Amino acid sequence: MRARYGVLAGLALFILLSGQGCGGVPRPAVAVAHPVGRPTADSSAITYAVGTGTLLVTDPTGLTPARGATPAHHGRSLPTTLWFPTAGAPAATDRAGAVPLPARFPLVVFAHGFDVTPQYYEVLLHGVAARGYVVAAPLFPISGAGLPGAPREDDMFRQPGDITAVITELTRRTLQPAGPWSGTLDPSRVAVAGHSDGAQSVAGMVLYSGLQDRRVSAAVILTGRAFPAPVPAGPTIPTLVEQGLADTVSPPGRGRGLYDQLHGPKAYLTEPDGTHTSAVLGSAPADVDARACIVAFLDTVLRQSASAGADLTRRAASTGRTGLAISGSLLPRAGMSGG
Repeated sequence: MRARYGVLAGLALFILLSGQGCGGVPRPAVAVAHPVGRPTADSSAITYAVGTGTLLVTDPTGLTPARGATPAHHGRSLPTTLWFPTAGAPAATDRAGAVPLPARFPLVVFAHGFDVTPQYYEVLLHGVAARGYVVAAPLFPISGAGLPGAPREDDMFRQPGDITAVITELTRRTLQPAGPWSGTLDPSRVAVAGHSDGAQSVAGMVLYSGLQDRRVSAAVILTGRAFPAPVPAGPTIPTLVEQGLADTVSPPGRGRGLYDQLHGPKAYLTEPDGTHTSAVLGSAPADVDARACIVAFLDTVLRQSASAGADLTRRAASTGRTGLAISGSLLPRAGMSGG
């Protein structure tokens, strides 16, 4: 426990000294959260109809600092938005209040960036769910938008614990003999993903053993940045780092530096004209390609699909709209699937 607190303290100091979060000054304008049900730019790739719902996850062991008029208190409250495959014809819009299919889908827990909500990432998260994943995105109590008081970045080092709490709650529900989430998830296939500040929370879980959740098998880091040296030889988790090369909020050198710090099997996805949010929000062909590569990476690692791995490299190389570098094997186990 003492080692874990040492890691948290180190990450907190890094965040406060860097003062960058979603890239520092100038900050990008905060867009209005996309309403649930908006069309996505990836409708041609839809496999499942996508339902949405909400779940309140609580962590009584955590600490929530003061925000606005809300005083500091023990416990963490995490309103979590869920995107998941549901019955019916595939569509480019969400179905609010639908019931998840009980098919033991892989789980992706997504960490949002600074001063936004999970709904800001509707385009990306709907698209991932449509390809056969349950996506859970908590609203962080200090860095998230729409809560009383101004958001802050000094709570980022607690967000890995929030991600772990979401994994724990959904695992508990899927293992219950009855209920809407019974049998919906495969607890052995879990990924974490995040954008900007949320990417740093995910990167911390990859690089620092004290923040590791051993249930996590893959990670996706969208516009992250390198940690100050020395970086420990943390756990080996196959990780995709995405970086827009035209990003002026978090310049490419930061993402490349983070990629270089990773120890395990890893991939570096670049979009030559990509900005800070292109891969998660954009509708240009390169943005659609980048999101398809993210899904192909998840399929490669979590589904152990050799054909998805081939599609990942082929898609990145064929159009010239994205670039890809891979170090190590994303298919470590024998007997992987061909589809």
